[in-house]
Amino acid sequence: MRLLRTVQWVGILLVAASAFLPALHVRAYPGLTGKLQAAWIAAVSPRPREVPAQELGTAVVESLNGPDAVTPLWDVRRWYPWFLAPLWALALLFSRGRGRRWAGAGMLLLTFAIIVLEATYLRVEYLPFLSGGWGRAELAAVWLFIILVLLYRRPVDRHLGAVEAAIGAQGLLGFMHSVTLPATMFRQWLPGRDAGDVFRAVLHNFGPGFWLGMAGMLMMAAAIYLPWLRSGSQAKPREEHG
Repeated sequence: MRLLRTVQWVGILLVAASAFLPALHVRAYPGLTGKLQAAWIAAVSPRPREVPAQELGTAVVESLNGPDAVTPLWDVRRWYPWFLAPLWALALLFSRGRGRRWAGAGMLLLTFAIIVLEATYLRVEYLPFLSGGWGRAELAAVWLFIILVLLYRRPVDRHLGAVEAAIGAQGLLGFMHSVTLPATMFRQWLPGRDAGDVFRAVLHNFGPGFWLGMAGMLMMAAAIYLPWLRSGSQAKPREEHG
């Protein structure tokens, strides 16, 4: 259990640190170089860079001071896994003794909140590969897969106090969610363009914070799903039985 928790702590700290680094900086467009690239950046590039923590801070200020409290927060939805790092850290901190069940209950509530958020996110952002009714079926299948990722537990983790398992599942979903960001950019730019050019442009546009955060989330999941990291964690702690 100690190794498992240590790996998850490292993953959470990586995600938390990466929230203060540039995650998205759209400075490359496939097939453009030199003056054309500079002209494109000046004309259509979004904000110079997006730093998740900075994006959240700006959204909170606008939400508190503006007429619309929801839209500013919704506008930073793409970075939501980065904003969960403090909650994951709190859950691990309080997952000792009798606080373990409370931490597990908090993670369960967070899981259901993520399910609702992902349903809304998919409806707005997801680009189905199929068309018409098949596209709607694809969307439903993706949402059901998200629910499976969040709620599936190994037998040893099927109890309220399995805080590490809940964190690992949320980390895995956060990693999958993050993959969709460059993947969506790739799909939007690919038609009629060289795949290599598109791939290089996408890699260039996502900054170190993005890749570091993804690595942290993958570590959180690996701690749960790799058997050798779970050594010594098969038995529930005595305090979990009440």
